[in-house]
Amino acid sequence: MNQNKLTFESENLVVDWIGFKFQYLEDSTKTKIANYLFKIGFNSYQESGKLARPIKESILVSPENNLEALFVTRGPYWEGTILQFSGSNGNHFYSLVQKKLIQWKLFSLATLGRFDIYYSRKNQSKDKISGKEFLENCQRNLKQINRNVSLEKNRKGWILKIGSRRSNNYSRIYETKNSLKFEYEIKGKITQNYHLLLVENRLEEFEQKLSSDFLLYFGKLLPLNYSYLDWLVIKLRPIRKQTTLQYGLNSDYIQSDIVADSRNFVALIQFLNYVRKLDFETKYIDQIPYRVVVFRLQDFLEVQNKSNNQYQLVKVKNFLKELQTGILLTSFSDIYFQSLVAVPLVKLIKFQKFWVARVWVAQELF
Repeated sequence: MNQNKLTFESENLVVDWIGFKFQYLEDSTKTKIANYLFKIGFNSYQESGKLARPIKESILVSPENNLEALFVTRGPYWEGTILQFSGSNGNHFYSLVQKKLIQWKLFSLATLGRFDIYYSRKNQSKDKISGKEFLENCQRNLKQINRNVSLEKNRKGWILKIGSRRSNNYSRIYETKNSLKFEYEIKGKITQNYHLLLVENRLEEFEQKLSSDFLLYFGKLLPLNYSYLDWLVIKLRPIRKQTTLQYGLNSDYIQSDIVADSRNFVALIQFLNYVRKLDFETKYIDQIPYRVVVFRLQDFLEVQNKSNNQYQLVKVKNFLKELQTGILLTSFSDIYFQSLVAVPLVKLIKFQKFWVARVWVAQELF
């Protein structure tokens, strides 16, 4: 399989919720849908979305059916009807979609209103901190970038909630008995981009797009050098189409401290993965070896799979300037101390229509 072809199976993503919105649903149509769902193993219930403690009423139920579908009417932000399949019910419904066993004509008046998927990362003996500590670290980081985030504890464990429940993007990271689950919820305008792909059984496109959105969402949101995110680093590689170390970066192997914020640190690793294969000459500052590499900014953008436009060029220029001033390497022991600038010199020159960079990079980084 092409490494860039993403599916829920290849990325170990699990469907956890599917919701359909009906602007207006007649009782006769609801009955037809309930009868159909009953035949394929779903008991049907209904409840009012306006009540704080809604009462679930049976529509069509048999003890022989182990699955549930719920019709929610007149919600707090919705005057129509929502048909939802939660948890294992949503997962089973999607398995029927994959087998092309759903009669979509019955859902012709509906639009996809909500879709949840999650990735479960099992706890490992090599984990140096607890799941709770990881969630606390994520909470502190997200607050620094003004994200709406809260950390709560329920009967099952700790849960980190990111974003507003009313927004089109919402996510949760929560503890289970032996894992952390990373759950991604889309609704509103975002689901409009997926509706036709789903009901027309264009599932290859559907899963490719949603899997990519899931990975990029968490990739942009969370510091990739944190514990419990090793799976995300690996899965992002084929999407970003960039050259990376075979097993990523294990910071335990770094014998000196790298002083940089997490965002610059990840950007530095991306940069090193690019320049490590370039031709270079070696220069010295106080007997410290540096690689001197020369490259076009446009070529660096191409490797990052970014557009070659003025905005992206300015971002690369600023990134290189930050490298020159923002990263230090320090090594010390009882009898020795050394501190040096990782990137002491950056020169940018426009040659014809291309910007060319000449950058000094400390050999120790390689």
